[in-house]
Amino acid sequence: MLDGYSDFKLPIHITEITIPALPKGPEGLANQAKMTRDLYRLWFSHPSVEAITWWNVSDGTAVAGEDKWLGGLLHEDLTPKPPIRCSMS
Repeated sequence: MLDGYSDFKLPIHITEITIPALPKGPEGLANQAKMTRDLYRLWFSHPSVEAITWWNVSDGTAVAGEDKWLGGLLHEDLTPKPPIRCSMS
């Protein structure tokens, strides 16, 4: 898909990203961190991708009903969520 859009010779911006932290708790936070790391690596590996916009910076800021997915990059109190710990190899 990214190759097809790159044919327009314009920068690609991936927008309105929300990756849930499910199931609720440490496992969900680890799942969110891993998925976020993997998707950002994939998207930014394409030379035409210039920007990624995360939709909700913190938990609790989504539209009513979507808050249950805990899709923010930060906790509701604005403290950082734990990063994924892994080697780059």
